[in-house]
Order: sequence, then C-alpha cells, then structure tokens
Amino acid sequence: MQEALPLFEKAVRLNPFPPAWYYLDFGHAYRSVGQFEKAIIMYKKTIALTPNNIFAYIGLAGTYGFMGREEEAKSAGAEVLRIDPKWSIDYSRKRLLQKIRKDCNYSWKFWRKAGLPDKPNASP
Repeated sequence: MQEALPLFEKAVRLNPFPPAWYYLDFGHAYRSVGQFEKAIIMYKKTIALTPNNIFAYIGLAGTYGFMGREEEAKSAGAEVLRIDPKWSIDYSRKRLLQKIRKDCNYSWKFWRKAGLPDKPNASP
C-alpha cells in the first residue's frame, strides 16, 4: 500500500475537488501502512463530503481501535450502527473474499472494541 500513497496525493493534487471515495481509499492506504493520524484525517474528509458514509465510519472505528482510543472508536462504531442498525462483523466477514478475510482478521478485533456487534442486531 505504501506505493499507493503518492498516487493518491497526485490524484488529489490534480483534482482539487475530488470525490469522497478518493479520501476514503486514501484513508485505507494510510491505515494499512500504520499512518493512523493521516488515515483519520482522510476518513473525516470523506465524512465531510458524505456524512452517512458507513465505510468511513468503519475505517475510523478500526483506526481509533488500533490507536487505543476506545471512546472515539465507540463513537465511530455508534455511527456505523446509526447508519445501518443491522451491520455486524459477521455481515462484513461473509462479503469478503477468502484472501481479504485473512488480511482483515486484525480489524475485527478493533471493531469489537468499538462496540460493533459480531452478529446483526435483531431489532429494526
């Protein structure tokens, strides 16, 4: 992912008003190389452009969890469940390819710390 960072920087430089997904993917890239503060900035830019972007909140929840910032992780996790009350770690796990699942095992641990459930919430 390190090699993706200059490409994201160039994309944002060439398009000063990029779509939200630029920032979302940029956040994922920063998080994957351990640049958590920069990942948070990118996720927050995504949310500024698309306030109900569940993927940005999922990224924030995991990133804050990695950093041991549990209150902020829980706050981001609550936003995930506000946007989709039936979202769960199991829901996410079932939709990933096998290879990606193995790479994401570490995220699930931090999503749990953020208060995200393993199974979907039964209530509407």
